[in-house]
Amino acid sequence: MSINQVKADEFFEVASQAHYTLLCDVRNPLLGENGSASVFAPQKGATPEQVVELERGLNHMSGLFPNTVADTPGAGAAGGVAAAMMAFFDALISSGAAEMLRLSRFCEIIADADLIITGEGRIDGQTLMGKLPAQVLEMANKASVPCVAICGCVDYDAELPPFRAIIPVTPPFLPLEEAMRTETTLQNISNATRTIISNFFNLDS
Repeated sequence: MSINQVKADEFFEVASQAHYTLLCDVRNPLLGENGSASVFAPQKGATPEQVVELERGLNHMSGLFPNTVADTPGAGAAGGVAAAMMAFFDALISSGAAEMLRLSRFCEIIADADLIITGEGRIDGQTLMGKLPAQVLEMANKASVPCVAICGCVDYDAELPPFRAIIPVTPPFLPLEEAMRTETTLQNISNATRTIISNFFNLDS
């Protein structure tokens, strides 16, 4: 089953009167080796065969767009929703991470900071593709504040942001099911944070 046509009805007429800003944390295009299917589908459990099928479907869908947006950085966000929004509406992509940092006045907050701790579930090659921890690190460097990252796990084979340190909070050999329990996660994060602060400030833990 595939999309044969996109019908512009009354919804399109109303929706097209507005301007949309799409806040995206990734810069992936819609198609290709860095595209939506290739990068994100395996994270959701897709097999290699399903990735090929999804890529074929997205390529077909992009052929129905009234303009070419497939190569636009961020078009692959949310399974290609960003691409569709740009194709049919007055929509532009903006960095979600940068916008959140602006709204929270992050630059002002860190002006007198001694240490910044950021993190995400998994730190890997995608962290450099516009995600929040990489943006935090960039602003920390501009403010000359050391920045440490904590995470559930880390891909040491990938190109990683140059944090002062990257600390996986999950102890080795801890079963995934146990690691994902809320109480366990909170305790692991607490332990990792305590260790970071103790070491950084040379405190007794």
